[in-house]
Amino acid sequence: MLLKGKYKDGKIIDIKSYVVSTAKTSIKKPQGTGTITSISLNPDWNPTSKTIKVFKDRGINLPSVVPYGDKLNYMGAAKINLSHRVDGQEVYRIHGTLSENTIGTNESAGCIRMKNKEVVELASFLNKFSKNKSLNNISVILE
Repeated sequence: MLLKGKYKDGKIIDIKSYVVSTAKTSIKKPQGTGTITSISLNPDWNPTSKTIKVFKDRGINLPSVVPYGDKLNYMGAAKINLSHRVDGQEVYRIHGTLSENTIGTNESAGCIRMKNKEVVELASFLNKFSKNKSLNNISVILE
C-alpha cells in the first residue's frame, strides 16, 4: 500500500509504503476511488451479522460489539473506515490485526489489514492531516 501526498502545485510524492493483507482471491475486493469516513484508535469491533454467523459456524459466539483489547477483536489497534462499496455493502476498512504473521497474504474478507504499529502510525498521520484540512481532502484509491 502506498501513501502519497500532493503539493499545491499538483506534484505527487511518495510518503510511505506498507506491506498489507487484502481479500482472499475468492472474494470480490473493493475498487476505485473513495474516501475515509472515520478513523478510530483502540476501536471496538461491530461484526456484521454475516461475520457473526461465520464465527458461530466455527463454534465461536461473538457479541454484537467486541470491545477493544478483547481476544476476539479483529480490528487491532486502529481502524480507518472507507466509503468503498461492493455489491451494495459498505463495511470496508483499513485496520490492524490479531495475526500479524498473515500480513502480505490474501486472506481477509475484504478489508485491508496492517501491522498494529503501522496502522496506528497511519491513523495518527491521517488524523493530524484531517485536523489541518479535512478527511474530504483524502482520496483512497484501491486497485
